[in-house]
Order: sequence, then structure tokens, then C-alpha cells
Amino acid sequence: MTMKNQKGFTLIEMMIAVVIAGVLMGGVYRLFQSQQRSASAQEQISFMQQNLRAALYIMSTEIRMAGYDPPGGGLPPIPPGPPGIMNIFPAAWNGIQVTMDLDNDGFLFSPNEDITFSIYTPADGIRKLGRDTGGGLMPVAEWIEAVGFAYAFDDDGDGDMEEDPAGGGIIWAVDTGAGTWFDLDTNDDGLIDVNDAIPGGANTGYVINNPLTNIRAVRIWVLARTRIGDPQYVNNNIFIVGKQRIDPMNDADPTNDNVSMKLLETKVKCRNMGL
Repeated sequence: MTMKNQKGFTLIEMMIAVVIAGVLMGGVYRLFQSQQRSASAQEQISFMQQNLRAALYIMSTEIRMAGYDPPGGGLPPIPPGPPGIMNIFPAAWNGIQVTMDLDNDGFLFSPNEDITFSIYTPADGIRKLGRDTGGGLMPVAEWIEAVGFAYAFDDDGDGDMEEDPAGGGIIWAVDTGAGTWFDLDTNDDGLIDVNDAIPGGANTGYVINNPLTNIRAVRIWVLARTRIGDPQYVNNNIFIVGKQRIDPMNDADPTNDNVSMKLLETKVKCRNMGL
């Protein structure tokens, strides 16, 4: 057998095969990266949604019981207001305190009868929603970007919550001090969104008589974020969280630029208030 009868690959054929193999391997690697990034993002979003649901469920359940004071209980006064009321943090947009006499003994010394919810950032740097029953804030949900509250009132005692005389439905208001509360729906379209002014600006103020004891419902906003950002994602949304306007791309925190965020809200009627 002579050498010229033996067949093999030429150098050009080998180079072509290497290039094709490289292209195929590159495509497989990119597909793997994409699938891995998608799985990680879905895991992050699932964790974020669980945080939101937990935060809203716990707060809604306990706020609904605010002011529970069975006949003859006679809750003692708790500053800054009279017995059995819902008290509000000085920073009313991100904290709330509720009291209830669950064991019908006329005192608030038992567990879970004087509860504060507030957003806070502990030493680990992870912002959390905390619950305090007297021993300090304990985490309810973590990676919470913002929490907001607004309140509806029965100021005239007719059994109905007050509505904006200019339209827009029920007044959902926040405290700005000195007894004046601001309706968050500043353009009276029935929505609280980016088209409304921030309270304290060109907003309409309402003087609420005995605002703490006349609260009948609470509106809660919770904004959560994923733990890890994605460089390929740009968070250019604007979120309205009560009286706060959260603009991730233009705030002072650069870590917000590439994280996903989700906002949930709910309205809780305080069934024991006003009884």
C-alpha cells in the first residue's frame, strides 16, 4: 500500500472542525449561563414574594384586632392616647402600634397585646420589617425596601369613613403633625400613584378630630426587593409606598439599580374600633 492511498484530515479541515466545535461549545455555555441566571432570578423572586405575603398577613391579622377591649375590660391609658386605641409612631409612614386586650383582664401586660411594627436595619445591614411586643424588634420579613401606612376615619361618628368632598372616595391620610392629616390622593382620581403630590406640598390638609380614636381602617404598603441584583436588569420603576416615592434609579442607594422589586398593598378594616 502506497502513502498516497491513505486518507486523513487536512490541516484546513482540522481548523474548520475546531472552529465549529468552539462555536457549538460557546452556544452551549451561553445557554447554560442563561438557564442558570433564569433559575437564580426565579428563586430570588419566589423568596421576595414569600416575604411580602408573610409581612402583609401578619400585620393585617394583628391590625384587624386593634382596639379590642371587651365590655368591662377597661384598658388603662397608654400614651399618647386613651384606652384601647391604635397608636401611631411619630414617623407615621413607616411604623404603627396596636393595642388589644386579648385575655380580657383589663391590662396590656400579656404577650401580643401591645405590638409595634416598624422597618429597621440591624447590624447585618439587611433591612427588615420588625415586630416588637416590648422586648425589641424581631424580624417578620427581610429584604424589605419600604413600608407605608395610611388611615381612614369616621370623624363625624356616623358609622361611615370620611370621603373627600372634592371626589376620589375615602380619604386615606397620613399625619403631618399639629393635628393636620393629608389625603394621599391629591388629584382626587381615586388612586394613590405617581400622579399625586407628596404630602406637605400642594396637598389638601384635613383637620381630623381625635384622629387616633377615629381611625376605622388602615391601608398598608410593603415593598420588597431581591437579595441579589442582575447586571442585565435595570430597575427603572417608580413605587408609591404610602407617602414615599421610591425611585431606585435615582435614589442614593446604587445597589437598588439592578434588583427586582415588588409592591403589594392591602386595606384592613379595624373591626373593634368605634364599637
